[in-house]
Amino acid sequence: MGEIKVFCPVALKMHPAGAEPVDAFGVEWAVRHDLFTGDSAAARMNVGLAIAAAMPFTSEEFVKAFTAYCYWTFAWDDHLDTLADDPAALAAHIAEVAFALNASTEAPIAEDRWVRGARASRDLLSRCMSPAGRAAFVETNNYWITGELWKRVMQHRQARPGVGEFIRMRKAKMGMTVLAAMTGPGGGYPMGSRQLSEPPVQAFSEAVLLACSFFNDMVSALKEAPVQKHINIMAALGRDDGLPDDRTNAAAYELYERTVCLALRLQRRLLADPRPEVVRYAAELPQWIPATLHFTATSARYHLPDLPGDILELSDTPLVWDSDDHTPPPHPQIAWWWDHALPHVASAPHPRTTASVRS
Repeated sequence: MGEIKVFCPVALKMHPAGAEPVDAFGVEWAVRHDLFTGDSAAARMNVGLAIAAAMPFTSEEFVKAFTAYCYWTFAWDDHLDTLADDPAALAAHIAEVAFALNASTEAPIAEDRWVRGARASRDLLSRCMSPAGRAAFVETNNYWITGELWKRVMQHRQARPGVGEFIRMRKAKMGMTVLAAMTGPGGGYPMGSRQLSEPPVQAFSEAVLLACSFFNDMVSALKEAPVQKHINIMAALGRDDGLPDDRTNAAAYELYERTVCLALRLQRRLLADPRPEVVRYAAELPQWIPATLHFTATSARYHLPDLPGDILELSDTPLVWDSDDHTPPPHPQIAWWWDHALPHVASAPHPRTTASVRS
């Protein structure tokens, strides 16, 4: 992959607990729950870096618990690929996990390490959230699980999904609603479903987190090619925009920059909101952008062993997109976001310095 320069106008922050102790907690928890062994590649995914950088304003208890939960989600996601050729077994297994996440702690669950891991991660997080936070966690996980099933259905189809269907699936599959819903409870402030469902807030949430998804698709394409070569934003753009395969990566990166520029304009609108919780949410959620870039540059989940060490150089300014161009893209599934941004405001980056990350 060589040296990669990427637009990232949001400065990286790190949780005071430190990425390494947070990651060590998550790995130890996952090994103890038999999700993988300590000498496996999964133990080097560096999920703690992603969560410590994405949620630097949460309590130490929460950031560690959420890292453990994310280790379960990543490991379980990979496990589901092993069931992809048996749809009946896949559906039954996903249903058991959904039951474990929703049922009372006292209710018996299936004797399966992935099902037990789901219950254990929920209970760990429950200890550091209010009842409203716990309810939001369960509700949004139910939506995420539909995305896991939706993706596997796509794997059995020959035709590529278009941009609209792909993004609808990806919003669920990436756990976007979980990440958005946990930002408030993790930080100890109210940010419930009513605020999150308001169109300007929802547009902002989707722009921030789907920008992360677009970048992740570009990085993880090699890893996922054997099972889902046609299920990513590049393939969807290629189908809808009639692009040859050698142009789809460039189109996806342009969409990433275009979306990040919009997210900043949406953020400016929400920072002027009279409600303190909305202002804090607007200030904190974009930390997922540098967290995603740094995570994907260093994680064993994406860094294939036969590739040289990568250098990720972060730029304050867009490389290919004009930040003063506020034209919505020709994709209705996301074009509505542009309706809620402040008009005629250039997407000037926040002050930061160019940084490099070596994996």
